Amino acid sequence: MSARNDAIIYSLGSVLAKVIPLLTIPYLTNKLGVEKYGELSISISWAALILCFTLFSLDSACVRYYYRYGKRNGNEIITISIVASSMIFVSLFLVTYLYGSDESLTIATLLAFNQSIFTITASKLNFSKNAKGFISIQMLNAILAFSLTLIFFELKEVSVNERLYAIFVAYWISSLVCYFLFGFNQNKRRLFRLFKPFLIYSFSFGLPLLIHNISFVLKGNFDRVVINGAFSSIELGFYALGAQLASIFGVLILSINKALVPHVYEKIKNGTLESHMLVKYSMVFYPISIFIFLISMLVPSSFFEYAFGEGFAASSYYFSMFTFSVFLSVPYLVVVNYLFYHGMTKVIAKLNIVSTLVYLILVWVFSNIGMKYIPIASIISSVILSMLVISKVYRYGDIKIQS
Repeated sequence: MSARNDAIIYSLGSVLAKVIPLLTIPYLTNKLGVEKYGELSISISWAALILCFTLFSLDSACVRYYYRYGKRNGNEIITISIVASSMIFVSLFLVTYLYGSDESLTIATLLAFNQSIFTITASKLNFSKNAKGFISIQMLNAILAFSLTLIFFELKEVSVNERLYAIFVAYWISSLVCYFLFGFNQNKRRLFRLFKPFLIYSFSFGLPLLIHNISFVLKGNFDRVVINGAFSSIELGFYALGAQLASIFGVLILSINKALVPHVYEKIKNGTLESHMLVKYSMVFYPISIFIFLISMLVPSSFFEYAFGEGFAASSYYFSMFTFSVFLSVPYLVVVNYLFYHGMTKVIAKLNIVSTLVYLILVWVFSNIGMKYIPIASIISSVILSMLVISKVYRYGDIKIQS
């Protein structure tokens, strides 16, 4: 299947899969209210941070290993990755459980682990270019999460933990369906032979990217932790709604990127996609981001009040600001796969550390001025990160040509 067809299937499927959670938002906001919705946002933020450790970029390690070192070992590296993620999870779960953490944090740890297993399992459908299968399993997960939330809320109680339990169970069921439906037959001899070298490879690959992933999570969630301490849960609620609605675009963008990665790797390997071409493509998305931001500003605040309930009109401003920030990450995604392919994970980590430090400082500064200024930190850090990576790819390409 061509890169264009893959991208179309991934993008359309992602939109459909995201429509279901989008339909859930008005239900959640009306059921939970502004304050509890803010608390839910904090729990999801903790799960996102823990996911960086339980997933450990094992899904990306599988895709890269498959295309660089051998296409016969796809099923085996998935199984080894699941074992590795389980080992990390057990360690984290013991820490959160034994040291008296509250129930929400324990559930968030379980949720992160199940999401890791789901992501790793579904990565086989990605590197095997089974776009239809990948989107089908994503939609199944979305439908299950929505359905289970309805069941738990209506038959048990309306609470943050019940929503977390629903997502947890949905990931668990979806992972099992993916694993057994799409065929993960193992060659035991090859599995044992690959176990140690792949673990070493995946952890050496994933360790620098841990910083890369944490930086992305901090940019998407640290601001809410700051707000939770400096502002009320009600203010956090309409702030979080704006951010979550904008994240729909982020999911779509990442899905398209995930679909294109195998094709990008092949073209780089064949020499038909060079660094200067990626730099050129990335620059186009800066004016596109500004245009989309201006369009998002046209959405009236009354729509948010009508769609999501009383108290959410203020989400309109945050939706526009975070939408701008999300699209400013596209130039980074366009060029960073070049560095990933060449194994320059340490370089990526260093650049992310710089942009994350800028972001954390700006969040602290803007939070002391006013909550409406905090999204600017995300916008500035996105621009800095993309420009740093573009500069690195451009210079790295020149070095390769000279050598």
